[in-house]
Amino acid sequence: MKLHQIEYFLAVEKYRSFSQAAMEINISQSTLSQQIASLEDELGVFLFVRHKRQVYLSRPGQEFLVYARNIVTEVEKAKQAMQQYATLNKGFLRLGIVPSFIYLKFENLIKKFIAEHKKIEVRLHIDTADNLLVEIRGRRIHLAFVSAPFPRQFDVSFYPIIDEQVVALLPADHPLAARKNLAIKDLKGQNLLRLKFNSSINKIIDDVLKRNETELNIILESDNADLIRRCVANGLGLSLLGDKLAEALLVPGTKIVPLQEQITVQNGLAVPTGHAGRGTLPQMTKLFRDFVLKEITS
Repeated sequence: MKLHQIEYFLAVEKYRSFSQAAMEINISQSTLSQQIASLEDELGVFLFVRHKRQVYLSRPGQEFLVYARNIVTEVEKAKQAMQQYATLNKGFLRLGIVPSFIYLKFENLIKKFIAEHKKIEVRLHIDTADNLLVEIRGRRIHLAFVSAPFPRQFDVSFYPIIDEQVVALLPADHPLAARKNLAIKDLKGQNLLRLKFNSSINKIIDDVLKRNETELNIILESDNADLIRRCVANGLGLSLLGDKLAEALLVPGTKIVPLQEQITVQNGLAVPTGHAGRGTLPQMTKLFRDFVLKEITS
């Protein structure tokens, strides 16, 4: 049983005539008759009682009419529901975000998007930059807020939003806290408290430390920024962070000291370059990308 056969059946029932029904649905009368006959063969009953000038529903045809109308109604409802997704009046956005971005107030962008698209459900995926990029590549999330740089293997386009300079967050009574700025080599042998989820920043810092032949003692790696803040305040060591994140974590008993070497970190939106190898993006991905780009340029 095919949907068009049900629609043909309803047309014949409406006009009580094969010829008028054929004109209405713009097919030949012979094709219409063949399709109705095929439907009757499949159902094993005659749906119409045929007379020379008019046709009438048979007893089985009267019962089938109820089902036919319900089927067409439900199909139309399904089309309308799916159209809501196609026009982005409703939908589901899976958005990745590195935890530190909460401190950078990226949630304001997300909050505004939700306010403007109330029927779109947003699901946040919190993880490291590397893991989020893997999720993008696997099409398990639409896009993600991450820090650059990252390997090209992830096949994403990156839109910078906020630049940060790496600074040192130290205990206020640390010997280096009195400096106006610090050279990388000044940090040699210091205890380092590291945020694991800042994978992109950590890679940049590692490269700089290696170039300067400077080693630090990593005594703690954690995804908990508040734990890092407490440990710094209690004198356990220092942390190397983006300046905006460091400012967000600054509390009495801690101090921020700039670095002499400018280490810039770009924070922004990672978007897949294409979808399923076809070079196209899902509508939801484009909607959020365009929203963010509009917000950061306005």
